[in-house]
Amino acid sequence: MNRLVFMLLMAVMPLIAFAQKTYYVGIGAADVLDTYLSPYSYKGVHVSLAREVQYVHTLHNLSVSAAFTDSPAGNVDEYVGDIRYGVAHQFELLNCNGFSLKAGPMGSALLGAIYNSRNGNNPVQAKVALTADLSVRARYDLRIRNCRFPLQYTLCVPCVGVAFSPNFGQSYYEFSLGVYDRNVKFANVFNSPSLNHRLTVGIPIGDNVLKVGYMGRVDQSVFNHLRYHYYTHSLIIGFEL
Repeated sequence: MNRLVFMLLMAVMPLIAFAQKTYYVGIGAADVLDTYLSPYSYKGVHVSLAREVQYVHTLHNLSVSAAFTDSPAGNVDEYVGDIRYGVAHQFELLNCNGFSLKAGPMGSALLGAIYNSRNGNNPVQAKVALTADLSVRARYDLRIRNCRFPLQYTLCVPCVGVAFSPNFGQSYYEFSLGVYDRNVKFANVFNSPSLNHRLTVGIPIGDNVLKVGYMGRVDQSVFNHLRYHYYTHSLIIGFEL
């Protein structure tokens, strides 16, 4: 038994040793529309926190984001918050002359909500989804006077999955009565075309790397005749350990 445990530890230790952890904080602009709550787009500030762990071929990503937005007239507030977790297995497609390209499948889970301060009967809209995604990572090591400045671009595109949506005109109170109406929807690239992408440049600081760049998010869906979008553009700062 002890020998088996030792062999398992010896097999796992190389993966742990090569784990690369990066923490990100971002701030920018948000544009949110959910026609279940309002026919108007709300715009405001977006903030996010993320933790990414990169192994040899496996990527773990946990992110938390929030948006504080106003109506076009500036008299109604809407608040958005969600948490997303994803695990990807990426295959190396190219590695030459300082450039590497990896891609592979990713599984993601999203849990969030939108609150509209004006609505009385239905002020909150829940966001729940499980998706199978395509994950891509490209990296180029830019060298200037013996210093390495890694440029990195990551892209995640949800392909298929399931998502929750109330039906048009359906109240959340009906769920407490056990009344459901096609609330679990099949999500795909046609009814929910979405993507998350990030571009950063790394600045070496001792044994660590400071990352600065841009992150964009495009979440869209049309379920049960209800339209939704969540667009963000953010400046991000990360620290790679």
